[in-house]
Amino acid sequence: MTSLEEFSIRSNQIQNEVPQSFGLLKKLRYIDLSLNKLGGRLPHSLFHNCTSLEYIDLSENKFLGYIPSNVGNHLKYLETLFLYLNQLIGIIPTSLSNSSHLKELDLGSNFLTGALPSKIVQQTPLLEILNLSGHSLESNDGNINLTPFLTTIANLTHLRELQLAENMLRGEFPSRISQFNNNLSLIHLEENFLHGSIPSYIANFSSLSLLNLSSNLLHGRIPSEISHLAKLERLFLSNNSLQGDIPFVLGDLRHLGLLDLSRNKLSGPIPSSLANLTLLRELYLHHNSLSDTIPSTLGGCISLDILDFSYNKLNGKIPAEVAGLRDIGIYFNLSNNLLSGELPTALSKMEMINAIDLSSNNFKGEIPPNLLNCEAAELINLSHNALQGSIPASLGNLLNLKILDLSHNSLSGEIPESFSESTSLVHINLSFNNLSGLLPRGRLFNSLRFESFQGNKHLCLRLTDFQSCIQNRKSKTTFSQILDLGCHCWVYY
Repeated sequence: MTSLEEFSIRSNQIQNEVPQSFGLLKKLRYIDLSLNKLGGRLPHSLFHNCTSLEYIDLSENKFLGYIPSNVGNHLKYLETLFLYLNQLIGIIPTSLSNSSHLKELDLGSNFLTGALPSKIVQQTPLLEILNLSGHSLESNDGNINLTPFLTTIANLTHLRELQLAENMLRGEFPSRISQFNNNLSLIHLEENFLHGSIPSYIANFSSLSLLNLSSNLLHGRIPSEISHLAKLERLFLSNNSLQGDIPFVLGDLRHLGLLDLSRNKLSGPIPSSLANLTLLRELYLHHNSLSDTIPSTLGGCISLDILDFSYNKLNGKIPAEVAGLRDIGIYFNLSNNLLSGELPTALSKMEMINAIDLSSNNFKGEIPPNLLNCEAAELINLSHNALQGSIPASLGNLLNLKILDLSHNSLSGEIPESFSESTSLVHINLSFNNLSGLLPRGRLFNSLRFESFQGNKHLCLRLTDFQSCIQNRKSKTTFSQILDLGCHCWVYY
């Protein structure tokens, strides 16, 4: 079929190698073999003989070995080369610099090594998409210098996406860049070894919608100039060593849908200005040293699905405006802080929430019975607080609840029978409270380990429950050893 110009078998189950006879298709301009089970080496003849090729997609297969060293010498018209998600090794051939019409280069998620291809980038000025993520690529000059490559990138006026994540890149951002690409919308540099501070000139990439610098070695403050990125929708700066306050001006990023500043060394209060982010769906500030109270204005973040402020030094009460975020649908986590006061009844407005974690704080008072309104909840963790009173029977009526942890409080009274009737609960921890009465029978309690209710001095076990308790332990356990666990059990016969 020597007149063939376009050939696609995308998304099938085709196996084995690509025949070298494909090199006879001299008029081929477009070939798409992606999403198959092809293996072996890349067909050398395809890159050598099919000189009219403009589009090559061999991604998401099982190709092995090296990218042919002369890949760019004969493909003068090549605009798109997709080889991502294979098992390719070796360096990125410098011959690609001869394919000066190249617009899309995606080699992501292989096993490539060597330095960043500065020469290729310099000589392919039409590049729009560059994905080199998921390799072991290094910076220039022995993996210490990012400046040559990033300076060249800034000069690519057509570039829209830059992905260099999950490599071995070291070095700092250039101290200055003289030219800025106003088309660049995505920057992925996460999971490398970049150090130094985030440069203020990052704000000059005015079209950025996504900036991901997470999981590096960055330190210093978050530059307030980031607030000039008016189109920014997702900002990832997590898992670094960033310090200082969260800039108040981040509240000016009105299109922001995700903000992740977690796992840093940030301190000071949570800015009330974040309430301006009415499109924000995910807010991660956990594992920092944030202090002061939670701003009540955050109740203005009406689109939130996930809020995680855990592992900080926040104090005071949970504002009713925040507890009443009606549309939060996935995760509400304030655990491991210094929060106090009673649990707000407004929590019951979270009718769509999947998980609530308020553990390891200083909450007191009773558990609000109207948590029954949290109909979608699968996990509720109120452990390690100072909660008192009885356990609301209504909690056992939550039809989707799978995990309930009320351990290490001062709860009293009997365990509600509604828990034994629950068809959804798979784990419950009531240990180290002041519960009394008989341990209920039923599906859940027949399989519970002793650790789930130990530390309740007045909780009684039926003889059959006592025997089951022993059988559920990994080794033979005597009655005295059970007493040593902290539970003085009256055996009811």
